[in-house]
Amino acid sequence: MNLQAREVKTQKKTRRSSGRQGNGSGLPIIFHLLAMGAVLFFIVNYRISLRDDIGSLSRNAENLKRKIHRYDRELEHLKLKKENLCRWNYIRKKIAAYKLPLTYPEPGQVKVVVIDRSSKSPAELFRQTGKMMVSQR
Repeated sequence: MNLQAREVKTQKKTRRSSGRQGNGSGLPIIFHLLAMGAVLFFIVNYRISLRDDIGSLSRNAENLKRKIHRYDRELEHLKLKKENLCRWNYIRKKIAAYKLPLTYPEPGQVKVVVIDRSSKSPAELFRQTGKMMVSQR
């Protein structure tokens, strides 16, 4: 048997402190940091724009509330003015001022509705017949 001694070279792998093997480029870390920074920047800007939008919407709401209040007051004023214009005293004064020749209507222009007020109430008549009992003269 031939026993010859030979030297075997052992290669020791150096360990890095990060526990990562590779060529040592930090591109993935830089990419992740840039992505996180971009997301954070987007979130901060979005929050600022939302705050501005909320402020402008609240100002618009206040303006609309003021307009609604003004229109409500104007509506009340117009209702009071309408009531004054519909009074008989005002109408009579205008008739006299314009000297309007008002006449009574002709008999064909008048329709009279007579409600039969018999011993039964209209509700009882309606229950019995299913129809409203209204007659015309």
